[in-house]
Amino acid sequence: MGLSRAADGVIVEVNQECLDLTGFTRAELLGRTMVDMVGHWPDAQGGRVRDVDIMLRMKHDTPHMLRMNAVVLELPGERYVLFCLRDIATEYQAGEAMLTGEQAPAQANEQLNRQIKLYEMTEAVARVGHWVVYPGDPWVHISTGYANVMGFAGQTRVPIKHYRNLVFKEDMGKFVQALKQMNGEMLEYRYHHPDGSLRWMRSGMQRQVENGVVRAELGVVQEVTAERQALETVNTQLAFIQNITRRAPGALYEFQTWDDGRIQFTFVSEGVESLLGLTDRELLDNPRCSSGRSISRTWPP
Repeated sequence: MGLSRAADGVIVEVNQECLDLTGFTRAELLGRTMVDMVGHWPDAQGGRVRDVDIMLRMKHDTPHMLRMNAVVLELPGERYVLFCLRDIATEYQAGEAMLTGEQAPAQANEQLNRQIKLYEMTEAVARVGHWVVYPGDPWVHISTGYANVMGFAGQTRVPIKHYRNLVFKEDMGKFVQALKQMNGEMLEYRYHHPDGSLRWMRSGMQRQVENGVVRAELGVVQEVTAERQALETVNTQLAFIQNITRRAPGALYEFQTWDDGRIQFTFVSEGVESLLGLTDRELLDNPRCSSGRSISRTWPP
C-alpha cells in the first residue's frame, strides 16, 4: 500500500509490504511517481480505480503483473491517492495456461481436419482407399477413397460377405489366399463394380498383431484398370508385331541380360532353328544354353 499526491503523482509514503513486493527500498520509492513505474496512470472513475491490472517496473527494471485499487483522499490543503497493489502474476499465468489449454483442443481439431482433407484429396487423385476389419465385427470399415473407388460412395462400412461376393470368380482363390496370409504382398484381382463394369484392383493386406493378439486386419486398394488396359494394348500390339516377324527370313530375337549373368529371351523367330539348330521354344525355355550365351556375347555391352 502507498500514498501519492494527486497533483503530481509523487509517492510520499509506502508500507513494508509494498517494499517487499516491489523490491525497492523506502528511499528509492519516495519521490518517484507511479507514471515513472507504470508508464501511465489508470483512469479513475468516480475518484476510484478498481481492480486494474498493470505491468509495474520492479527493482532492476523487471516487469511484473499487479492489480491496483486506488481512491482519492481529500485532506486539509492537499488531495492524495491511496493505492493498493496485489501480486497477480501467478493468477495471470494460470489464466493464460487455462486459455492455452482451452485453445489446444480446437487447434488440434483444426489440424486433424486439415490432415483428413489432405488425405482424402490424396486418395481421390491416386484412386486409392483403405479398409479395416476388427475381430468379431461383421463389417468392413472403409475410407472415403475406398468407397469412391469401389462404388460405395457415401458409405463408411459394408458387409464382409457383400464385399467378397463382388470379386471376380476366377480371382477368388488368390484373393481368399491373400486374406488368409495377410503378409503385405501385392495382389492384383478383378472386381465387379456396382455400375456393371469389371475393374482391376491392386491391393496389399496386413494383419495388426499386438502381444500375440490380432487387433485388426487392414488393406490398401488402388484401382489400376487404366494401367492394365494400357498394358494389354501394348501386349496385343507386341504380339501382332511378333506374329508378323516370327516367320521372317533369317533369325530375329530379343533378349535381356543382367549384371549377374542372367539371360532371358523375350522373343525368338522361327528362323533361329536353321541358324542354331534349336527351336524358338527351346531357346526361350533354356536361355543359358551354349547357343543362347553365344548370342548374348555378340551384343555390345
